[in-house]
Amino acid sequence: MPSLLLPASLSGDAESVRRAWRPLIRTALATGSWPEEVELAEAGALPGLIALVPAPLLAGEVHVHAWVPAALLADAVQRGAVPAEAESRLFTSALGSPWALLGLLAPGHQLLVLPPDRHLPFARAVARAWAELDAPGARYTAGLREGSRLWDVPSGLHYVLGRLGVPEAKLRAALPAGGPGALLPAGA
Repeated sequence: MPSLLLPASLSGDAESVRRAWRPLIRTALATGSWPEEVELAEAGALPGLIALVPAPLLAGEVHVHAWVPAALLADAVQRGAVPAEAESRLFTSALGSPWALLGLLAPGHQLLVLPPDRHLPFARAVARAWAELDAPGARYTAGLREGSRLWDVPSGLHYVLGRLGVPEAKLRAALPAGGPGALLPAGA
């Protein structure tokens, strides 16, 4: 069974994780790729929930803050501090890295997946990585103290699939056995 590998530095309280990732994001912006020197750990070995958004209910507690790298990138993009080429390279680089892709799923970072030309590559990348992304089980949260499966947490994936023509009823239903890939329009 596949397991999700996450940077160990995403585990901790939210502010410590943000502090640890600021220099890594500066390097990522300079190189156009996500850091490769980070120590990876199996999600099952990291304590707490896997947060996709800043979560005041979890403040000060040790959890995996998967939202931090994409949040720092999105903040820089919103400030106009990131050349479009660098942001595009980081988006493309994230498509090949399940842990970086997880950050793009965060609802607060939809600006990184909003351009229509990114919808299909993003959805395909999530479909390819779904077994890994889903492996932690009901540990994902969008701010609540209880974990849920990734499909059941609001995410950028639901937005993108909707923009690709998946009916809302299917987005609200249980995920089909084939994962998100089974929802992609024929020929996608």
